[in-house]
Amino acid sequence: MSHDGMFGPAPTKVTKIPVTNRKTPQTKGEFLDEAKRIIEGDRADTYGDFVELHRKIAKLWGVVLGIHITTEQVLMCMEMVKFGRKVANPDHMDNHIDSMGYAALLAELVESNKK
Repeated sequence: MSHDGMFGPAPTKVTKIPVTNRKTPQTKGEFLDEAKRIIEGDRADTYGDFVELHRKIAKLWGVVLGIHITTEQVLMCMEMVKFGRKVANPDHMDNHIDSMGYAALLAELVESNKK
């Protein structure tokens, strides 16, 4: 199945060697650093520009729901997905880190829209 068309070509995938010896963050600074590493590294390498990715997701959700969905709403909803997962399992640190990442992406998008 081709990724071309309405949503354009798929980003080039970068093969990464899994890091198994990464230590779990322990402090607020380490958690924020890990969120930054993920959104500026792993996720950006895998999915491309976050604004374009979430615009595509907004279009897809809009088709399914039959309403207009904004990029900002997608990011807010993704934060809520992570919040729900934190409620279900507060000990799973990945959800806390991902939640910080979505909050940072949303804040950056909101600020860039002011210009």
